[in-house]
Amino acid sequence: MNTRILTLSLLILTLPGARVNAQAISRLISEAEIRVDTSLYRFSDHQVQFKDEAHLAFMYSETDPVCQVDIMLQPEVDVNTVSLMPSRDFTLVDSLLAMDGQRLRFKVRFRDLFNSDFLKFTFSVSDTGLAYQGVYELPLLPHTHTYLKLYPTSDELYIGEEKVFEMVTNQIDNIQVQNDWIESEGYNYRIRKTFNQVQLQIIPNRLGTQHITVPVHLRKPVLDTTGMPVYELPPVEYNFRVSQSRLQFLNIDRREITINDSTRSQGLEIQLDNSRLLRMQRTYRVENQEQAGGGLIAEIFTKNLLANNKVLCLMRVYDYHRKSEGYLYIKEGDRPMFITNIDITPKTRVDRISILREGNWSENLAIYPGETIDLKIEGVGLHKARFNFPELIDVSTDSTLRSENLAMYKFHVPMDVSARRLNLFDHAIPTGRSLIVREFSDPRPFDFVWIEYQGRKVPIADLSSTVLVDGTIQNLVFGAEPDMIDGPDKLYGKQYLKIELTVTGRRNELIEVKTIDNIVVCPGLESPRHGYYGSGDCGPETYDLNKYMRKKSHGLEIWSQIKIKVSH
Repeated sequence: MNTRILTLSLLILTLPGARVNAQAISRLISEAEIRVDTSLYRFSDHQVQFKDEAHLAFMYSETDPVCQVDIMLQPEVDVNTVSLMPSRDFTLVDSLLAMDGQRLRFKVRFRDLFNSDFLKFTFSVSDTGLAYQGVYELPLLPHTHTYLKLYPTSDELYIGEEKVFEMVTNQIDNIQVQNDWIESEGYNYRIRKTFNQVQLQIIPNRLGTQHITVPVHLRKPVLDTTGMPVYELPPVEYNFRVSQSRLQFLNIDRREITINDSTRSQGLEIQLDNSRLLRMQRTYRVENQEQAGGGLIAEIFTKNLLANNKVLCLMRVYDYHRKSEGYLYIKEGDRPMFITNIDITPKTRVDRISILREGNWSENLAIYPGETIDLKIEGVGLHKARFNFPELIDVSTDSTLRSENLAMYKFHVPMDVSARRLNLFDHAIPTGRSLIVREFSDPRPFDFVWIEYQGRKVPIADLSSTVLVDGTIQNLVFGAEPDMIDGPDKLYGKQYLKIELTVTGRRNELIEVKTIDNIVVCPGLESPRHGYYGSGDCGPETYDLNKYMRKKSHGLEIWSQIKIKVSH
């Protein structure tokens, strides 16, 4: 009798079953209850028709609440045939339990309700003997009490001057912000989040009492008096008194100017508010202080008076300026005549990009198909940029950090990405920065390799560590199943294996030691990346181990041993 010893690993994979079209939930359940904190919501009492579908509405206050759910099934449904399908929108805290009669109970923790869309519980009925077999969806409509209020410390504004007010809210994550300025009659405004605060920024452009009305949009709805979901709060309203500045304020038709060689030498055309004190064909200095001797920021040359009561000017810029630093003074010589304000910023420049890996930012810019990456871009003038990788999917949220010197993005790498180098573009212009697409090369557990002996082909995962064979082993073959390496959602890439053979005799004397290196098994046609793996170093799928042994398996004496060690 010969003895064979193998070293192996076992991986058990669970593949999701095929999904059928969801059926009407009323065929499956007679009632559904969800308990959030101390409140109980029933499908019969808190049902809301939304987008032509009945939803179970419930109120929440925390973004990740834990809820208890009770499902009452129809009398014809066997409670033991119903299962809750998993979802990324929640985590099952307590398992699905069959209670008294036709009642099911489970407990879930929702994940980030403010950013979860199309929330639902999906149930599967598996008993093929019933007409109820299939998939049923119970749509959910989470809503929350949200308010946003403005309590200004002063009701006086100055024309052309930006004013920032902190707003009070109980659900900052439910407020949709606006990064761009909104133009309204008599004023411009925007809502933004800064340091975990909601701020209202206003720039008045008309004198007198101005009634400010700012609409507020929500991520998750509130219920109106009729019980219907609405995604807007009552607008924020307030009356401000807009006064004239000591020096006349002249608006420029641009909010921001970028310094480059052209704006320094040739200048750019702007439209400036007209004033009876402004003279044509005259060059004015733009300085950063009212007193004489201020730093020269720009020069404005007045060209022509336009029909819209604006003045066409040529502006040459020489230095940077931020609105937050104060006004700009338009001077005739050293005498201030007007004030204005505008952002003068550097040209967008990317100095560094890095990827978040294992909690640390790394400048190793290798990415892999199917993964989602956090990308950090550092440089200057980044707030003006519109960065994108044409081959990647931008999954960044509205609250992602963006500033003049830092921009954060989240990108998903498609499984079928074809290019090896992905260039970063800004407004369709290459930035000179890029990411490198690498293929996975991770060791896969040994569930894809097998041993064939005595005419039997047995997966290594199904073998015990010691196999006793009665008789002479005529053949001994090692092989792999390439189609098992990569799955639709998990890639491992090429597998680089080594086999160590140790042959001992019946008295445990060493007969032979042999190592087979450089065994390369490439993923098969079922792999989503099959066409992108290079095939130059791919080896055969089977190896006749007798060809590598001086003493063949069929020539060994009884009680001899062949130890086979397979490793990555």
